[in-house]
Amino acid sequence: MLTACWRKLGESVNPLKDKVTVKGRKIEFKDPFVYIILNKPEGYICTCTTKQGASVIDLVKVKERIFPVGRLDKDSNGLVLMTNDGELTNKLTHPKYECEKEYIVTLHSEVTEAELKKIRVGMMLDDGMTKPCCCKKDQRN
Repeated sequence: MLTACWRKLGESVNPLKDKVTVKGRKIEFKDPFVYIILNKPEGYICTCTTKQGASVIDLVKVKERIFPVGRLDKDSNGLVLMTNDGELTNKLTHPKYECEKEYIVTLHSEVTEAELKKIRVGMMLDDGMTKPCCCKKDQRN
C-alpha cells in the first residue's frame, strides 16, 4: 500500500493494491474502457433503455455502464460498437468530425435510379435534412 508521498516524478501506482490520497481524500481509479463489437440481430434497438423494446445492452453482460455508438433500426442487423468511452463516441458520432459510415442495404424490390438520386442529394427526415452521400447499386444478383 502506497502511503508516503511520491519520491520521484513518474512513479507508478497499482490501483489494485495501492491506496492514494490527496489531502486525506481517497483518489478513485476509473475502470478501464470497455469496447464491445456486437453483430446486432433484428428486433433489438440501439438505446440504453428498454422503453421501446429489447435493447442491445441486454445482449451483453458487463459490470460497466456501456452505451451503443450510433444506431441501427430495430428491423436491421449489423455491426454495433458499444463502449463506456465517451470521447471515442463523440469522435465517431458528432457531425463536426465527419466520420464516414458505410451501410449495405438489402431491399425486397428493385431500387430505381431516381430513388438513388434522392438519397445522393439528401433527403428530408423527421429530424431534418440528411447530408448528401454516395450510394450505388450492387451489380450482383
